[in-house]
Amino acid sequence: MFHLLAQHQSFKDRFPHTPAFERFKPADVPNRQPWMTPEKRQAVADYDNATLYNDSVMGMLFQHFRHDNAVLVYLSDHGEEVYDAHDNMGRRCDAADPASLRLQHEVPFVL
Repeated sequence: MFHLLAQHQSFKDRFPHTPAFERFKPADVPNRQPWMTPEKRQAVADYDNATLYNDSVMGMLFQHFRHDNAVLVYLSDHGEEVYDAHDNMGRRCDAADPASLRLQHEVPFVL
């Protein structure tokens, strides 16, 4: 069993700060909502870079076990809203609209 820290906050601490994993920059964040500040764009970029790194770790695990008689199961425990639908980062149930709930509760499952 592997437990990944993945995209839990603080996102900037969840990936190696190397060119391979600092791919996303604040300028890459397409969200043009009025609440988006440079700091919030950086948080989104950090979240995207943490996702990139998490995916690369999963790829290494798949490669490691590809010739073994093994079953790999990947299940995220929750999603995060990172300034997508609201001026909010994290999980909040008080903003119980469909967009927030989808971002926080729809998670990938890979078998």
